[in-house]
Amino acid sequence: MHVIHTSCVWHTPVLRHVTFIHPVLPPPDISCRCVLVVRRSKSLPKMQEKKQNPAKQRKQTAPEGMCSLGYITQAHGLRGEVRIHLHNPNGETILDIETVTVQSPQHPRQTLHIQYVRDHNKGYLVKFKEANNRNDAEALKRCELFVPTSDFPELDEDEFYFYQLAELPVFSTTGEEIGHVKRVLPGPSYPILVVAYKKREVFVPVVESIVPTIDVEQKRIEVEMLPGLFDDEE
Repeated sequence: MHVIHTSCVWHTPVLRHVTFIHPVLPPPDISCRCVLVVRRSKSLPKMQEKKQNPAKQRKQTAPEGMCSLGYITQAHGLRGEVRIHLHNPNGETILDIETVTVQSPQHPRQTLHIQYVRDHNKGYLVKFKEANNRNDAEALKRCELFVPTSDFPELDEDEFYFYQLAELPVFSTTGEEIGHVKRVLPGPSYPILVVAYKKREVFVPVVESIVPTIDVEQKRIEVEMLPGLFDDEE
């Protein structure tokens, strides 16, 4: 069995670029979520970042030591197949694993064995050995898919998994603690840190000029307090 090779990794020599690699796009609580491959740019591109509606994102607490790949959206056909949504649309982790843990508010935690995965309409259909008909598949609707982080490959010293960024405090470059990371939104050119700041959310582009420091070991992210980004609301 292959280990996860698209797993939310953040390459960071500071002042270089950052690469997220993972099967997962993080929802409001990123306590164990991961994202697609993106890089910290040296400057902001001219293109506009597509805004995402946080209300449409999911919030499901991950079991300890696990990370979310995505969730089951609906049953497909009569043979027990389900359609899945991956937090990282480009992630291939689902192709390399044999089991997943599923859970939802309506469905108790359960380990399922993957029988096969197949392409379907720019996404994936999954057949679990435990699901043999449409009723079985319908029962799994809205379940989140989790895998153990212990399955992830060992990283180099300058690499970090995305889920390690959960709730990290955010500081100004002058040393003042200003908030913490709530979630991360992906983008075509750079990711966006959603920072809880004075009872509101601030969207911080992860580019070299704005986020110069990310230190998971010291539990510290530093950002430039640029005019217009962290201005207090009147």
